[in-house]
Amino acid sequence: MIKKTTIESAALSFARIDGILATATKLGRKDMYKTFITNIFKDMTKITPDCEFGLLWNAATEKNSKEVFKELTLDQGNNIVIQADSGGLQEITLGKPFTPAEKQGIYKRQALYSTRAMSFDKMPIIVDHSKTTSAVDLSNRYFVLDLLYDCGRESGANVVKQCEVFLDTPDRISKIMVILQGHTFEDYKEYARGVFSVFDELDEETRQKYYSVIGGLSFGLGGTSNYFNLLEVIVRTPMEMDFVPEELRSEIHFLGLGGLTKAAFIYALQPDFYGRDVHFTFDSTSRTSAATYGRYTLHDKEKKTKQVKSTGRDYGENAQEFLTLLYENFKENINRDLPYRQVHSLEDYRQKFSAFREDGHRTAKEMKKQGCDEPFIDDVRLGGTLMSDFVHWLYETKVFMNILQDFSEGNFTYLSNKKLAEILNAVKEVPTYEEYMLPKNRGYYKLVLEKIRVSDINIIQSESDIEHLSPPVLDEW
Repeated sequence: MIKKTTIESAALSFARIDGILATATKLGRKDMYKTFITNIFKDMTKITPDCEFGLLWNAATEKNSKEVFKELTLDQGNNIVIQADSGGLQEITLGKPFTPAEKQGIYKRQALYSTRAMSFDKMPIIVDHSKTTSAVDLSNRYFVLDLLYDCGRESGANVVKQCEVFLDTPDRISKIMVILQGHTFEDYKEYARGVFSVFDELDEETRQKYYSVIGGLSFGLGGTSNYFNLLEVIVRTPMEMDFVPEELRSEIHFLGLGGLTKAAFIYALQPDFYGRDVHFTFDSTSRTSAATYGRYTLHDKEKKTKQVKSTGRDYGENAQEFLTLLYENFKENINRDLPYRQVHSLEDYRQKFSAFREDGHRTAKEMKKQGCDEPFIDDVRLGGTLMSDFVHWLYETKVFMNILQDFSEGNFTYLSNKKLAEILNAVKEVPTYEEYMLPKNRGYYKLVLEKIRVSDINIIQSESDIEHLSPPVLDEW
């Protein structure tokens, strides 16, 4: 059976939770809010029967989140998938490699505070730092195909180091996800051959010991330029990377697969497509961004529509509409777990759990001017700022998971690209991997999907294809 899990970025949610618990502790209400948040996460796992819920954090850049994870999820036995990134992407984008000591610390945090840990991959990407671009502009990044095998070798050496730390951590609860990079499926195989060639050089006993702390494969999509390449990686990896142990290619993760169109491919596959159990996971940050920038998603299940509106932080007609949605979705959770802060009307909710106020967003400084004492200020901040953003994030995640459930039922009407929806409907009718691989089917998918872009990164064969390139950023151990 195919099992699926969406991993939601915790950057905003856990920054807010840290603040919620700290402020609630000052007010003597920590246990109450801890129960509320824990129960919310339990409820999130029940939204859809076909997609589990998990959380994502960055073990390199979000060090302070680890205790929050442990207290709310790991120690409570909530069985929530917790994915810990390594920070490898930051090495590329910032041009500053982590030291061996820093990597050791990252591995240790991953081992203790996550259930899945991303490896440190060497990306076959060269960044021309002479060009000043935004984070989303890929014009200064070059994906170099000739570097795949050698970068895979470097990544394999990193995974061996990570395995050593994990085996040396008695309280470890996590397993390593080996990140692979590529452009086409065959490219990913070439990179994987480089990674696992390092393990082939170990003696059998050591290799098996290291494999025991590896959980599966994770795919970076930086070089995947079109939807046919993406579909091929999803479909063919569990069956065709036969030089990788079967149990490792039965647990597949996709980095940054949060967009509706990308995630839809996983849901198009029949449950018994492979004739064995395969678990797909994927992470997303779009809900976090939505909550950060005041963008709400309206999801009409009956009309099969999705609409995004921006509110910023201003209170107005749009904000009132969205507050109504938040109130209706979470009033039962609030009234069950926060007895001192009951909400009996929309106005109750707006005053107690919203950063949107008719008199503007009340800051601590403004309240002090009004003569408010510190406990009152802390209480307003706890409800109207920290809880507001956290509940907003929950709602955005809930909307996304509801849409994923529709995907699992074969409904792709939310997608605006009709050709893409047509392909997804065709894939969902294919019962097995063997039938997918028939030339008449793959030829049709390729004809349509190669024209639909995923990424605009520059794909080149070798470094010599670039003129005036700054020296590449190299990994160091």
